[in-house]
Amino acid sequence: QTSTIKQGQTVNITSGGQHTTISAGGQELTIKGGGQTATVTGNVTETYKNDQSTTITGTLTIKAKTINITSSDGVSVQTPSWKDNCHGLKWVATGANFAFYGSNLALTGASLKHTMLDISHNPLSISKTNFKLSNDPMTFTQLGALVTNGALRLSTKALAIFL
Repeated sequence: QTSTIKQGQTVNITSGGQHTTISAGGQELTIKGGGQTATVTGNVTETYKNDQSTTITGTLTIKAKTINITSSDGVSVQTPSWKDNCHGLKWVATGANFAFYGSNLALTGASLKHTMLDISHNPLSISKTNFKLSNDPMTFTQLGALVTNGALRLSTKALAIFL
C-alpha cells in the first residue's frame, strides 16, 4: 500500500490490528499508532554538503519503544528495541509532501541499520544506508553527529512524530 500525503491531509493506515494515522499540516508531521509515542520536534536549519557535512539546529525528543516501517521494495525495516542506542538512522527531510510506502509495521532491530527514511518533496523513499538514533533526548546537531555520512538532513519545518 502506498499513501501520498499532502499538506493538511490525513491518511489512515490499518495493518495487523494496528491503526496508524499519518498527517502533514504545513509545519508538522504526525504519525500515531500502536499505543506508543515518539516525538521529534524543533525548528530546523540545515547545511548539507557531499554527504559529509550536516549541521542541524533544533530539539529532538524521542519517547518510544519501537518504530516500524515497511520499505518501498517490500523489505520490512524496524527500529532497535529502544533500549539500544547504537543502531544507525538516516533521515533526509526536505518537504512536507511525501508518500508512505507500506502499511506493515513490524519490529526487529539491526535491520534498520541499513535503511534510510527519505522525506522530500518527492514520494517518500527508503533505501539502504546507515543512520543512527539514540533513545535519549538530544539536539538535531547531536543526532547528526552520530551519523557518519551526512545522514541527517531536515527542512526548516517543525517535525513531530508520534508512534
